[in-house]
Amino acid sequence: MTEEKWLASNDPEQMLCYFRVKDRRPSRKLRLYAVACCCYIWQLVPDMRSRAVVEVAERYADGLATDEELRRAAEAAEVVHRQAFEAKGKVGSTAEWCVVFSGAESPFHAARTVNWMAAHAAFHHSNKTDEIPRIALLQDIFSYAFHPIDVVAACRTSSVVGLAQSIYQERAFDRLPILADALEDAGCTNQAMLAHCRGPGLHVRGCWVVDLLLKKE
Repeated sequence: MTEEKWLASNDPEQMLCYFRVKDRRPSRKLRLYAVACCCYIWQLVPDMRSRAVVEVAERYADGLATDEELRRAAEAAEVVHRQAFEAKGKVGSTAEWCVVFSGAESPFHAARTVNWMAAHAAFHHSNKTDEIPRIALLQDIFSYAFHPIDVVAACRTSSVVGLAQSIYQERAFDRLPILADALEDAGCTNQAMLAHCRGPGLHVRGCWVVDLLLKKE
């Protein structure tokens, strides 16, 4: 699949399948995509055990949680799903089942399964079309795959890196235009990076520009 076709696609499943190939599997980003989708059905999973597995999965993606912590969190969330299944049936418990998969062992399996289950849960709850902006999330996280960029070391000034770090830690993506200004001041001329920071698109943890500046993969 070419960049043009990928960016023009309106099929999240097809877009994700680009990363099925082993040497194209960015495990951290796949996990963060699953987490981002789960956040859009947050109100449908009020049980703290369901929310905990998503939170642990996010920390796990950044190496801040162990395999055991992820497994235990997923098991606790499975208990919630079983209870929801008994009370609401298969369709009614989709949200509870969805978040369990954010903790799946395989990050590609996590991303691919949560991708459709979260959309299904949102649809069932609202009786509307897919309310999860999956295309925008995929483009924010994965667009880098088609134009890998080697950031000039001089552009990674303490100001740029510090700003990128605060944006990531605080989820302060409204500061991305400020990051673009800081990059230009540092001598960055890459239009793809600058446009992504200044554009109206959606941004989450895993945003390819922020990751690039922080040397996250």
